[in-house]
Amino acid sequence: MKNKPDYNKNLHLYKACCHYALCNFDEAKREALKGTECDLQFRLLFHIAHKKSDEKNLMTYHHKLEENTQD
Repeated sequence: MKNKPDYNKNLHLYKACCHYALCNFDEAKREALKGTECDLQFRLLFHIAHKKSDEKNLMTYHHKLEENTQD
């Protein structure tokens, strides 16, 4: 599916969710960053940062989640 020029970038987010469920947090982050910026991407990156004790990114994605809920 990714070989098509106009493929849905959300495929990366779905793949990232699978990696997250398997505790492959580094691979989950790589895939999530390839996806479109949306609530799912921010929430996934927030949880990955939490699992990896990455305080900087944890706060970054926490703020992005807050911004999206206020819109």
